[in-house]
Amino acid sequence: MRIGYLAFCLALPSLVACGSSTDDSVSGVFPSSAFLGRKLRVEVSGDATDWKNGTTVSFGPGVTVDKVTVASPTALFAEVTIAADAAPGLRDVVVDKNVMKEAFQLESAITLKFRGTVAQGSIATFSINNHDFDTPFDDTATGDGFFTPLEYTNTFVEAPNGVKLQISSIQPYTITGTAFFDTDAVAGPVVVNSGLDADLVKSSLGTDLAVTPRTATTLAANTAASGMVPEPFASTLYDFTPTGSPALATFLATATSQAAEPGVAILPASGKFEDMLGYGANQALVQETAGKVYAIYFDNGGGSGYNFSLRANSAMLTPAAEVEPNNAIANAGTATAMPYLMTGATLSSVSDVDWIKVTATAADVGKKIRIMTAGNDPYTDTVVQCFQSNGTTALGGPSSDQGFHENHTSPGIPAAGIYYVKITASQDYFMDDHNAYIAAVWLE
Repeated sequence: MRIGYLAFCLALPSLVACGSSTDDSVSGVFPSSAFLGRKLRVEVSGDATDWKNGTTVSFGPGVTVDKVTVASPTALFAEVTIAADAAPGLRDVVVDKNVMKEAFQLESAITLKFRGTVAQGSIATFSINNHDFDTPFDDTATGDGFFTPLEYTNTFVEAPNGVKLQISSIQPYTITGTAFFDTDAVAGPVVVNSGLDADLVKSSLGTDLAVTPRTATTLAANTAASGMVPEPFASTLYDFTPTGSPALATFLATATSQAAEPGVAILPASGKFEDMLGYGANQALVQETAGKVYAIYFDNGGGSGYNFSLRANSAMLTPAAEVEPNNAIANAGTATAMPYLMTGATLSSVSDVDWIKVTATAADVGKKIRIMTAGNDPYTDTVVQCFQSNGTTALGGPSSDQGFHENHTSPGIPAAGIYYVKITASQDYFMDDHNAYIAAVWLE
């Protein structure tokens, strides 16, 4: 007797089910992607599954499954926490023994772009874009950006050792600023921390920031080194070692383009921007101890496609310790030879005054008197001004008092004779506990 197809199906239920497979599988994941450093509720659907309480779900390393809720034999919800340092890319989703290959993708919520040279001993600009529109950056700030600088209190950027990403502006989905790379900067992760306490959100770049190693080009004294700026905000790294100590080291940057804004950042032997000695086209520094310094050419205006030159030089300073009293022109300390260095000076109070006498010859007419205060205490706040022989007629206005130590240049010397340098405490910002300084004086 012939057996019909229906009877055959009923007789062999373990092999077939009317032509349909009985294999269970994971059939869908929604949403199918997530950002690093976020929490998420993921729906997982199955086909011919029999999920129940105790069913386990895995999304791989770096993703913690906090809770699984089984909605039906073929549907469940997984509440997950994704680590900020989880590896981005496609992940398998595993429910008990069932695997759905490459069903879930981890990606960074941020992208980081630079303009300039991303290398040891450099400066560049950067922008960080936020692609997670559900989690804008916290732009809480103090200051008004005009009379007092903006300081963003709830957002900061972690960067590799030797790299500082200094924020200048925060919008809900954009951070911009300046990047500083020490001469020993290394590659490493970048993480944006935004918000406070329970609202803190970490956004990892997902891949290490690459920093190109480079070696400084050595500058020969009084010999111009030339280079080209190939792209906006590109930088070039040099080093220079003054001869002997104490020495006055000078750096002069010039450019072939009238639109250029040439500048040189001077770093001490540490090669670290936190120790930066100054920035500008015409820089000078006092080297009390012999040693190498770094000079980084950088056009802060973003000019490019032009040639530049950088010249470094040094001269031995004539040192002399401050001798009190020197608070009037009658007992001013004498700059016996140029360039001159007054050492061990102090301002005993906000009303203390220190004077230095300078003698100009006929050959010095038209030259300018330049004065730099410096020293081991970076918070001594000085003000500098030059006067003619009577000690009351000013040779130009006082220094700007925009920082702590001063770098002041007088107008041209009108005639041979005696001139005086007056060093006082900043009337608004001087602190009694920060009163030590040195002062270099020379004609240029």
